[in-house]
Amino acid sequence: SKKRASTQASSQKSLSQRSSSQRASSQTSLGGTTCRLCAKRVSTQEEEEQENRSRYQSLVAAYGEAKRQRFLSELAHMEENVHLARSQARDKLDKYAIQQMMEDKLAWERHTFEERISRAPEILVRLRSHTVWERMSVTLCFT
Repeated sequence: SKKRASTQASSQKSLSQRSSSQRASSQTSLGGTTCRLCAKRVSTQEEEEQENRSRYQSLVAAYGEAKRQRFLSELAHMEENVHLARSQARDKLDKYAIQQMMEDKLAWERHTFEERISRAPEILVRLRSHTVWERMSVTLCFT
């Protein structure tokens, strides 16, 4: 019985060694190697270089995307500033134009008012020949 157990154990060992060697050979044909102790894949130099390249490319892509996002946000901020500056300039120009119009109007009114005060009023009255004679004193009443 001991012989049978030992022969079975040895046959299982050889079977497991064959299967592990087959697994290792199949994985080495894929380009990687497998550690026999921990059964983990050990990366080769080429795989590390490929991984580093892909990591570098992803970092470059992430940097490019961040740069693009920053550019777009700065552009939006600039557009907002330009829009605000234009609206403020338009408001200032409108206020200035209204102020100029008011000053012109007040200057004209001041001028006409001064003219009205400085001279006697012109009153045109149709006189009838039989009512008022030449060199006659006349009193005018306004209602």
